[in-house]
Amino acid sequence: MSKTKARAVLEYDSKHEKGPRHGRQGIRRTVPRGTQLRRTARLSKRIDQVFGAMRAGHFLQLQHRGGHPLWSLSDGQSVTADAAAILTCHALVVPADTALFSDLPGQTWRHP
Repeated sequence: MSKTKARAVLEYDSKHEKGPRHGRQGIRRTVPRGTQLRRTARLSKRIDQVFGAMRAGHFLQLQHRGGHPLWSLSDGQSVTADAAAILTCHALVVPADTALFSDLPGQTWRHP
């Protein structure tokens, strides 16, 4: 086979190969959308505020009303369940009491 014919075959193969598609359907979006970024920023800001209040002496309380868990600070400010879940996993936030049942989290959390 001549060099020009071999080159033509290679060009044909590269143009028609069945590889992954790079159109709209082929690439997953990995950059968060604007609303997701704003929600994450709000959550981060709220976690910082609650953690600061806990360092100042307030504690995080869990109450159950109407079958739903409600989190709040000892001064009455409400805390979202997402923020409370992240805060209770923090190494510097410890339970101040035991839970009513062994498989449930404590109802009062504090910063030592």
